[in-house]
Amino acid sequence: MLETVPAAVSRHLLGDARWQVLSITTDRSSEFTTLSAVAEPERLCVCDAQRPNQRGTNENTIGRMRQFIPEGEALSLLTPRSMARIGRLLNNRARA
Repeated sequence: MLETVPAAVSRHLLGDARWQVLSITTDRSSEFTTLSAVAEPERLCVCDAQRPNQRGTNENTIGRMRQFIPEGEALSLLTPRSMARIGRLLNNRARA
């Protein structure tokens, strides 16, 4: 059974004591429409349509991932080992 986005956010992000989530920034995709059911409205920031610059970290991370996984490439073609390697490289890369 697939988990909905609000249920996954509640369980894996908001429900995990290791993370202190102060705010959640989303775009206007349909999967986020019911997110207010699990997070207080003052903690949600919904970006304007056609303004990817309002989601800086998200867009930066996607750009970094595109160095390893071209747009349109099926993630199902990647092995767990190759995904772990990409994760290590991204997580250990120096950042400003």
